[in-house]
Order: sequence, then C-alpha cells, then structure tokens
Amino acid sequence: MGRREVAVGQRVQVYFEDARIAKALAEEAAASGGSVSRAAERAIARGLARRLAGDPEDRLLAVERAVRDHGRAMARDMTFMQELMAQFARELFTVLPERPADRDPLLQAAVEVRVRRFIDDTIARIAGASLREHRAEAEGEAGAPSEARSFQAADA
Repeated sequence: MGRREVAVGQRVQVYFEDARIAKALAEEAAASGGSVSRAAERAIARGLARRLAGDPEDRLLAVERAVRDHGRAMARDMTFMQELMAQFARELFTVLPERPADRDPLLQAAVEVRVRRFIDDTIARIAGASLREHRAEAEGEAGAPSEARSFQAADA
C-alpha cells in the first residue's frame, strides 16, 4: 500500500459523522463569503499547521490536564495530612497515657465542647479569610495575603 499523492486542485471527499462539524464549516463559509470547500481547505490547513497556542481545543486539553494534576496533588497532600494526624495522635497517646479520670462523662463532655469550639473557630477563620480574599479580588486589590492578616490568629 503506497502513499497517495494529492495534486493541487485534486478533489477529496470527506464524510462528517458529527453534524456540528458540517454546520460549523457552513457557518465559517458564510461568514467568509466563500465556498464550503475553501472553508474546509482553510480549516484543514490550520489543523495541519499545528497552531496549538490558538486552538481552543488544545487550551481545553491543557485545562483538563491542569485540573487532573491539581487533583493528584490534592490527593497526595490529603494523604500526607492524614498520616501527619495519625502520627500526631500516636505521639500524643504515647506521652499522655489514659487515666481513669479520662472516662469521666463530665470531662468527656467538656472536652467535646472544647473540640467543637476549636473546629468552629477554625472554620470561621478559614471562611473569613476566603471572604476577605474574594472581596480583595473583586475590588482589584493584590491577592497576596499581607503579613498582618497571615499572623492575625497568632496575635489574637
């Protein structure tokens, strides 16, 4: 099976399985005021020229890859955080062995209240920081956090 050479002005027939391609080609021909054949020729030339920077499908592919890479990085980071928390718990339970007083229902309830308050305060700080960053972006300010804000929790 040898390679077929296509001569200038040779007729090539193309069958579209996707009607959207045929419609887009007809719209491009109408917009340029030329024939569908010329619009197809230009589209093929663009595809063969491999102008990747201007091709919206390639930008979409780049975004898809970036999102996939971000997801992998987040999964890796969450695995790290889980291991870090498990190691912290091991160290804490090694240093602070359980005492009979730890089973006291009143002490357990007080600890539960403190833990919930700690979680609520953390969520409020995260939500507040997110809200401040969103407002700063909307107002056109720099998105980088200032030293004062980043150390606000430590000063309080």
